[in-house]
Amino acid sequence: MAGDGTIDDYLTELHRRVATWHRRPDDVVAEAADHLSERVDELTADGHSAEQAIAQAIAGFGSPSEVADAHLRVAHRPAIATTGTRTAGVLAVVGGFAWIGLVLLVGVLPDDNTLAWLGLAQVFHLAIAMSIAAMVGLWWRHGGLGWLSVLSCIPAALAAPFVLFVWPIPAWTMLLGLASLLFGTPVIMRRVAPLASSIALTAGLAVSGAAVLVAEIFVTNTGEDFAFLESTPLIAAMLAGLIVYGLGLIGVGRWMRSEEPVDIPALPAPTLSRPPAS
Repeated sequence: MAGDGTIDDYLTELHRRVATWHRRPDDVVAEAADHLSERVDELTADGHSAEQAIAQAIAGFGSPSEVADAHLRVAHRPAIATTGTRTAGVLAVVGGFAWIGLVLLVGVLPDDNTLAWLGLAQVFHLAIAMSIAAMVGLWWRHGGLGWLSVLSCIPAALAAPFVLFVWPIPAWTMLLGLASLLFGTPVIMRRVAPLASSIALTAGLAVSGAAVLVAEIFVTNTGEDFAFLESTPLIAAMLAGLIVYGLGLIGVGRWMRSEEPVDIPALPAPTLSRPPAS
């Protein structure tokens, strides 16, 4: 039981327990406050003192842990940490380092070493795979992320064939940048994951995609296919965006990995009774 038995103490403890997984803990607390207030009024009208009425109302309502567990059992996709989200956190960290490593390798690999560039392509595919695992983990950790996260699947799916062949950089960069922006916006709005990492995760690929879009506009206007590669600001923006995205993945991955899984309480087994003998 919370604190000294007052309703405020009770509701504070209930909020603390529910806020670890519920997307709208204030709604749960408000509902509990209404029920408790009504019950206190009923008991007071029956002649109980205020202290007795509060104590009986709380005792009849159940402890904060019991009420929180009851809500958790019936919740649809509760926003809780699980073993799966912790695993996704590990994969996110791996993906973050893969993105950063990709940028560093681009700067040091010799242009004429085909085998080295094929290896770089595998690092790229690893980064993409780990990013997808991280996004799935974040989605489950938030109990769903609404219609924007669903829309993000469209540009992500369109980017898939370009990602497979790696080299159509403008296509996959712009499409994945849009997908990242759509997916990351509700992550930021929910304020469940660390804010700085959420912003980096959302803005990183979007910055790279915007830089590529500017480059494509430049190519269209000038007709010089590779002239934009000589633009240091554009190249810097593209690579910086990938690094920022990688850092965002590492940040949210470490956060997911650090959380303790929440056990969803099982419903009590039904009582079975034999039919009366005839």
